[in-house]
Order: sequence, then structure tokens, then C-alpha cells
Amino acid sequence: MRRIALCLLLLAWLLWSILPLQAQNNTLLSLQSETLSLQTGQTFAITIQIENIQELWLAGVEIEYDPEMVYIIGTSAGQPITLGDVFVAGSLTLDNRVTENTLSYAASRVAPQDPFSGSGTLGTFQIFPLQAGTTQLLFRTAQMTKVNFVEQDGRRVGDSTQALPFTPVLLELTITGASVTPPPEFTATPTASPTVDPALLPAEGTAPVEPTLVNVTAAPRPNATPTPLALLETPTTATDAGGIPVLVMVAVGLIALALVGLAVLLLIRRTKQ
Repeated sequence: MRRIALCLLLLAWLLWSILPLQAQNNTLLSLQSETLSLQTGQTFAITIQIENIQELWLAGVEIEYDPEMVYIIGTSAGQPITLGDVFVAGSLTLDNRVTENTLSYAASRVAPQDPFSGSGTLGTFQIFPLQAGTTQLLFRTAQMTKVNFVEQDGRRVGDSTQALPFTPVLLELTITGASVTPPPEFTATPTASPTVDPALLPAEGTAPVEPTLVNVTAAPRPNATPTPLALLETPTTATDAGGIPVLVMVAVGLIALALVGLAVLLLIRRTKQ
């Protein structure tokens, strides 16, 4: 009887260990800042971070912000975002501009580079707080794309695309200090649009994105940059009608059954005594 009870307890422990593993496997797209408390009239760096992505080739984001609260350096001068380490030398910037209250950015790796897997920075930009208060920077739209390649005339050519699932994470900032005006910038000189070799990018283009990503505030993750998370679960796993991952439901159900079985066995043992 004691062996059965120990086996049931071990089963419950193993099933319970599935739950944190499920959370750790999420791919996160986040906005990161070294500090959440900003001062007006100073410049602060914001990074666009991707975590636990597999075979990323092309990334595109639209970051929404309040232009009354913060100014994006490069709004007038152009090219506000600097390529991150996900896009090594030779990568291509397809979009990099500010329009009204949106920062638009898209970049792609270029053949013969390999797709990116792991965690890294998509890009970095700078903000200049204008007045005191609380403000958010969030993803209005975002798309992480994998490209399926084929060999054609001895060259690797993009054949089709696949949207990679992820969870978008907003950034909430607290600003203190007196109101200031945006810093002066030289007006951008118009530049020609980059010429894209169709062999380097998918012929079908990027997959369509949703017009708006709704961000929901959640608690910070442990062992990470102390940035408030606003998580929107994208369809990374099968879910029931309530939005709960099926794997989690199965694990919880099995744990419950194991505990019930243990209780019954203990009750039978006590009755016999």
C-alpha cells in the first residue's frame, strides 16, 4: 500500500512539473528598458527583444506610443531604429519610420545567411520623455516570419512563408519632471527605396497581420529585466473554449485523479485497520 501511495505522489509531482515547462516554452516579443522611471529632457534606449524563436527570417512590427508623452529620436531625421544582433551585417532594413503615433520597422536576413534561432535583439531606438505621467509603448501589429527555401538554378530561393507564433509584451513607463519640447533634429533627406532581390525574400511576401494586438497587463517574470509584462497569448498551443491550453488541462486533470486515487487508498487502508 505504501508503494502505491508513493507512486501516485511521484506521478502527481511529475505532472505538476509540466506546468512551468509549458510556460517556459513561450516565444516572447517584448519592449525592454534598463529603467522604468524616466526623467523628462533625457534620452533613453528601448530594445525590441525576441526570446525563444525558431528559424526567424523576417520581422515586422508597428509600435504604438503617445507622442504627447514621448518623442522618438529619428522622427524628423529618419531611420529611428538601429538593427539588432538578430540581423547580422548584410541584413536588409525594409521599413524604418515614424508616422503620427506609430513606429514602423521591418527587417530581413539575407541569403546566404541562415535563419535565426534563439533569443536576441531585433532593433534599438531612443525615446525622449516630454512630460510627467505614465505611458505605454505597445505592439499595434507584429509578424515574425519563417521562410521555406528551395534550390533553383543552384541558388536558395524563398518558396513560401510561415507565420511564427509569439506573445507580445508591452512596456509601461513612469515619467517625472517638468514639460519639455522635442529636441531639434535635421530633416531627413529622402532616400531611394532598397532594391530587394526576389531570391533573398519570399516571393509571396509576408503573411497578413492582425490590424491590432490587444495587450493585457500581467505580473513580471522572475529572473528577467524588471519590465511589466502585458501578454497576449497567440495560438501556440491548442486551447479549449475558455482559452486554457489543452496540455495544461490534461495535466491538471491527471493530477486531480492521482490525488483522488491516493485519498481512496488511504481511506481503504484506514478502514481495514
